[in-house]
Amino acid sequence: MIQIERATIDHLDSLAILFDQYRVFYEKLSDVKAANEFLRQRIEANESVIFVSFDEANVMTGFTQLYPLFSSTRMKRLWLLNDLFVDVTFRGKGFSIALIERAKEHCRQTGGCGLILETAKSNTIGNKLYPKVGFQLDQDHHFYSWDNWHTMTLLDVKIVPYKPEHQPAFEFLNRAWIEKYFWIEPIDVEVLQHPEQKVLEGGGEILLAVVENQAVGVVALKRISETIFEFTKMAVDETFQGKGIGEKLAIAAIAKAREKNATKIILYSNTKLVAAINLYRRLGFVEVALDGPYKRSDIKMELTLS
Repeated sequence: MIQIERATIDHLDSLAILFDQYRVFYEKLSDVKAANEFLRQRIEANESVIFVSFDEANVMTGFTQLYPLFSSTRMKRLWLLNDLFVDVTFRGKGFSIALIERAKEHCRQTGGCGLILETAKSNTIGNKLYPKVGFQLDQDHHFYSWDNWHTMTLLDVKIVPYKPEHQPAFEFLNRAWIEKYFWIEPIDVEVLQHPEQKVLEGGGEILLAVVENQAVGVVALKRISETIFEFTKMAVDETFQGKGIGEKLAIAAIAKAREKNATKIILYSNTKLVAAINLYRRLGFVEVALDGPYKRSDIKMELTLS
């Protein structure tokens, strides 16, 4: 027996866990506490309508969240079915359909002219389910979006290992800052165009910072010897600078060096890059005698790993 109820503050603890699982499904970092607070704000401000489903043992199995909109052309209320999720344990048992039918009922009760939703083309289950319950695929209109990245937090940033398809982003992001402040040197071209051969095959590592599947930052660790790595080719898209992404990348790179039993990390930079130099000092890097392959470098730093 499926039960559907409108969510209240009393449902928050169980609902936040499901909401967190839903976000993780869409490749967001888990944060149950933030999920709880987000849902609390929506419920208390009456900014959304959430329905939750229960099984016969009164276990919460899923939820759907509706946001109120208006259609100017129809001059009526319109509801956005923004979220639909059922715990993997309870899928295939009718909970999704029951939640959608309750959403339809709410739409009718509030005089709404309909429900709209979007889903990824890769969502095979959803793309089979929605036509089955009466939704029609809109093939006549284009969907556009604009993201206000100023609201992004570090929770939205994922650090991922390099894959061959990342080479264009690795090169683009690094060329952007090098050409802005300096010039491209032959050694840059070799590394940026052939990172697998110049970094990875020698036992190095490349990490990317990704937001919504977009690479917004990169860093490389180039193996110099068995226990020494060069911290190099760190770049963050200008749009995303000042948000802690560079520091997050650097910390991840240092952790990788430790995993590879490094005892020292070196880097070459230029003192005109004040923000970068300050970051390196915060992370424990200290200035040492200058040498190295880059003509633009006027400072060498190193970090001793214990």
